Amino acid sequence: MLPRTLHQIGVATVSYNRTLREWETETEQSLLSFPAGKSGEAAARWKAIELSNPALFIILKKMIANYPELQSRAWKIGELILNGHVKLVPSPPDEGLFATVKSRTRDDVTHDITFDGYHFRCTCEDFWKDNCPRIRWHSQRTCTHVAATMATRHIQQEESPYEPITTEAALPY
Repeated sequence: MLPRTLHQIGVATVSYNRTLREWETETEQSLLSFPAGKSGEAAARWKAIELSNPALFIILKKMIANYPELQSRAWKIGELILNGHVKLVPSPPDEGLFATVKSRTRDDVTHDITFDGYHFRCTCEDFWKDNCPRIRWHSQRTCTHVAATMATRHIQQEESPYEPITTEAALPY
């Protein structure tokens, strides 16, 4: 058995094949290879998102086009959504708990996403750090958990997932 690093993203498995020194994205129908390194890993993860949910792939690509500062985090947002880590509160209040998001890397951690009437807030450490991206709309701090919540809400509200999408439409105001 070859040593492998595995990541389940939706219907695809992304792994690093140490023998061949390449990243692989595998589904029941296909096995795609990408070069070693961070760019190859990102390409393999993006392909997993695209194969698992083309509508989500489009939403994330448009999110990056609108907010380039989220580029390094976008595949993580997709992974959170595809692996069912985002749980929206049904009929959320105008202020208060909006969603819970299970950590992507730590099984025992769940983050609360609250809304204060103007901004989303997250209980993760990244949200409160200076390097947390701020999207131009109301200078919203946007950790992966907040972005995954906004994208999930948008997906659930969309009647036709292939229509043009902007991230502002995902916000509740």
